[in-house]
Amino acid sequence: MLRRDYLAGANRSTAASVLDQVPNWIGDYNGVAPHSALGYRAPVEHRRLLQDSQATSVAGLKERTVCS
Repeated sequence: MLRRDYLAGANRSTAASVLDQVPNWIGDYNGVAPHSALGYRAPVEHRRLLQDSQATSVAGLKERTVCS
């Protein structure tokens, strides 16, 4: 689904010019634009936080296993 925000400022003079812009819109939507389902974080930021959280959990598990 394309956001209206992308179309509002887009060059819509030809179908080809619109199609040329689509990859950038998709990249922005998937990487930069905040999503309400992700706590208004961008998907890239959300993935980074998940990875950091998982790394912390694994490190804590290893520490508990070694200390036990």
